[in-house]
Amino acid sequence: MGCCICCSCTLFLLFLLMAVASFLYISLVINPVMPTYKVEHFGVTALDINPKDGSVAAELAVTVRAENPNKKVGVRYKEGGWVAVAYHGVALCSGQLPALYQEPQSVAVMRVSLKGREKLEVGMAAALQRDQSTGSVPLDVTVRAPVALRVGEVDLREVVVKAVWDLEVEGLSPGKNASIKVKDYKVNLDL
Repeated sequence: MGCCICCSCTLFLLFLLMAVASFLYISLVINPVMPTYKVEHFGVTALDINPKDGSVAAELAVTVRAENPNKKVGVRYKEGGWVAVAYHGVALCSGQLPALYQEPQSVAVMRVSLKGREKLEVGMAAALQRDQSTGSVPLDVTVRAPVALRVGEVDLREVVVKAVWDLEVEGLSPGKNASIKVKDYKVNLDL
């Protein structure tokens, strides 16, 4: 009986020691840092607003720039990621993020085509058209990306990165490259 308790305690202490050593190695040697994200380009292919019935058809192109400052950690962007653009909390269009692997200390540029056909409240569609004609449209861009951090050849646990930009977009018209002013930016990690 005493021998079993001694073996159990020894195994528990070894497990605890290995867990602490792994944590210290990851924290001190690998030192993972969250990549930074930026909406770099905002193009309009089509934007049809009908204030009479509230319908909006949008085709946009958004370029998201991801900078990975980590020396030893790569980022694998998995299938199922998306980008969405909203006006006052109502989605206008969305598109799929490409699956890709981002090397340590590198920049990944993701160009995403967004399409959508939505029915807004008539007053909201009229406000969107008014904002477009005055030249300044408040939009939210949301990126949701399932990612796995990669150390060497090993993918670590998958997490979901959610980045939200509160933008002021000028020149939101087809064929123009809109200028963007970032008012607010948040990144959350869902473990």
